[in-house]
Amino acid sequence: MFISSMKQRLLKIFSVFTLLIVLTANYTTISAISVRDRAKRISFSIPHSADGVCPSTINFGEIIECSIDLPAEIDQFSFTAQTGDHVQIIMTDSGDMFSGVEIRKNGEIVGNCQSNGATTSVIDNCILSEGGSYQIFTYDGFNRSKTGQYYLSLINLNATDSRPITFGQILTDTITLPSQTIAYQFSAKAGAHIQVTMTDSGDMFSGVEVRKNGEIVGNCRSNGSATSVIDNCVLPEDGTYRIFTYDGFNRSKRGQYDLSLICLTPICDCVEPDCEISRQPPLVLIYAVLDNNLGDDPDNLERLINNAEAGVHDDVRVRLLIDTPGGDGSIIYDLMHDTDPSCPKVGNLTCSGRYVEGENFWRNGDEDTAHPETLYNFVVDAAKTYSDTEKILLSLVGHGSGWSANALPGQPSKWGSQPGEQPNHEERLGGFLWDDTPGDGGTSRSMSTKALGVALDWIKNEIGRPIDLLYLDACSMGMASVAYEVRNSVDYLLASPNTAWASFNYAKMLQETTPDKNAEAIGLAWLEAEAQVLRREQYPFTLSLYNLSKMEEVATAISTMADTLQAAMPGNKTQITQAGAQTERFESNYDGSIATSDHYADQLSFVLHLEEAFSTNDAVKRAVQSTKTALAAFIVKQELHSGKPWLYPPNVWRWQEAGGFSIYLPLEEDDPKRALYTSANLQWAQDTHWDEFLNAYWGGVMLSANANSDVLPTCPSTTDCGPLNKLLPLQPTIYLPLIHQ
Repeated sequence: MFISSMKQRLLKIFSVFTLLIVLTANYTTISAISVRDRAKRISFSIPHSADGVCPSTINFGEIIECSIDLPAEIDQFSFTAQTGDHVQIIMTDSGDMFSGVEIRKNGEIVGNCQSNGATTSVIDNCILSEGGSYQIFTYDGFNRSKTGQYYLSLINLNATDSRPITFGQILTDTITLPSQTIAYQFSAKAGAHIQVTMTDSGDMFSGVEVRKNGEIVGNCRSNGSATSVIDNCVLPEDGTYRIFTYDGFNRSKRGQYDLSLICLTPICDCVEPDCEISRQPPLVLIYAVLDNNLGDDPDNLERLINNAEAGVHDDVRVRLLIDTPGGDGSIIYDLMHDTDPSCPKVGNLTCSGRYVEGENFWRNGDEDTAHPETLYNFVVDAAKTYSDTEKILLSLVGHGSGWSANALPGQPSKWGSQPGEQPNHEERLGGFLWDDTPGDGGTSRSMSTKALGVALDWIKNEIGRPIDLLYLDACSMGMASVAYEVRNSVDYLLASPNTAWASFNYAKMLQETTPDKNAEAIGLAWLEAEAQVLRREQYPFTLSLYNLSKMEEVATAISTMADTLQAAMPGNKTQITQAGAQTERFESNYDGSIATSDHYADQLSFVLHLEEAFSTNDAVKRAVQSTKTALAAFIVKQELHSGKPWLYPPNVWRWQEAGGFSIYLPLEEDDPKRALYTSANLQWAQDTHWDEFLNAYWGGVMLSANANSDVLPTCPSTTDCGPLNKLLPLQPTIYLPLIHQ
């Protein structure tokens, strides 16, 4: 990167700071010391050589100033990191160009560690999978044609120098450089409710967030014009936390601010045994429907059992149900800790007497695991057996395909039928937890979205409490219609909006399940455990944790947006179509490529493109902003990792702006399945206006989706279903959807 005038650069710097300049043979080192900040020193180096280039290296904690002086110019900086470092990079330009920044190792972009922004680009929480040397590339992020100055900062989020702050304390500090972030550190107990307030002098926007081990804690972040308040932030576990402050507008402004930390409950920083913290072991319930092509290989069943056994410890209780292939019913374990991967196994399910039938091992007569009554019986019996538990965590393992109606051809279910009856159109099909041998001689069955909601409502009514965390360990279940159906019976939902690779990483997930963590913290730990395996295998994946207490706000915002878009039609239908065409999507037809023919769209991506398409329509802009705000509170965390699906190596699944929550959006072409997107099948369709918007978009015309439709063929079983079999072949490191540990 060439500097046209070193003298001009230094004059600009002198206009803002009092500087101490130490000249050496090769560098001019400039240390900028804030008058009010006695705890933090920020330094940046400008190489002083014959050709006047900026530094080729950057260290954690540094902020450097450079410039793009020529179109197509790319600046490069190297840094050294350790395995597991959580990296944040902020690039703030002068307003003359767009900021573009990415991290590469050995020439390849690291995961999703890249960002483009109008004024500021932030690579947030980029986790490095190995140690060594990395390169940062900066450029004009618009079309590589613009030029301008910029600031670049590099932060290690889990090893940042931090100033101490205590409860009740008010500190005064100053943001002195664009892209600057200042960190504070405090300790607290699990369950502490805290309030953080940042009030600036009016020269910038307040931006503040709370992190632990580099990760933002739940919804504990806030941006405001003059004051930002993080209110009633609940800390998930004992330990050290950090507060990060910055300019919340575009990281380009500077100014003084006051920061306060307040405890809203008596246990914020108390010392045991004074703290009244629950130590009752959480109850983890794993309900695995493998009576389909997932269970054709007995190694899958054995891997699930043995992985879960390896994670059992004294502070967690684990009950596992597996519906095995064939008509022999399901088996249930109260799992014990064991690290022998060869037992239990098919042919020795009790592990030579280690499990005793009737004590901690049962053969279950309920063969139809796709029926809501079977799920109800399993959860209720366990909850009553361990009635002293204070947290119930439920994982449902099997096939999934997003929302599903009670009458969807192509996905089997007839749980409303009596044995021996010919299923009618309304009873025929569902879509989740496929069971190929339901026990009455019939064909495959599965659980519809409505049936899932019914089962969880029954469970809540019987045990008198919601499920604390529900993990839908299946494909495409991280979507609005599903989350809304279970919102009143579940506190937190963990799910993938795209294809889900069943890693069966329950060893790590259970190890992270401890009494001192609340449901959100456990959900975050499970998400990270799954993500670690998938990152290692370099598969493209999506996984999100949702706070269902915020689902009503999401539904209201999206329903209002649906009304606003309806009002904009037909005159502005083209803009809606264009926004839909640019929206990032998830697999819905499972053909190996992600395109507009896939009708599951990322909700955040869609509203971002609506915002662009309706830039002069105030009503749409207000609806978009309300939706963005609701989604920010609802999505606790998401991981979206782009890459090539191993089954379709020419294709790339890429997500750059997605928020990790999908919605049904057939815009480029209509979908026969839309005929079943009704209040009869989905509470979401009953309570929101999204179905009305789609109907208006297509002019009230509905494609046929009856039981005899050739467009949506019926699959008699998972082993005789074309789209499903495309998704689940054998492969050396991943078999069916299962990853070898």
